[in-house]
Amino acid sequence: MADVESRTEDWRTLPWKDIQRNVFRLQKRIYRAARHGANDNGPCSEEPREGKACPELVEGLSRVVR
Repeated sequence: MADVESRTEDWRTLPWKDIQRNVFRLQKRIYRAARHGANDNGPCSEEPREGKACPELVEGLSRVVR
């Protein structure tokens, strides 16, 4: 049970304000990229598909998150 408590304490000490800021920033980037792609296909070579992400966008975001 002590292991569970230590993990809970670790969770509570995360810098949540910074994490929320980064998540919001990434959400804005995704929104802008999706709007850009919907208007002129953006960097994607294929037609925009409902609910599908552009591979170039996904690759770029995965680099940002790491």
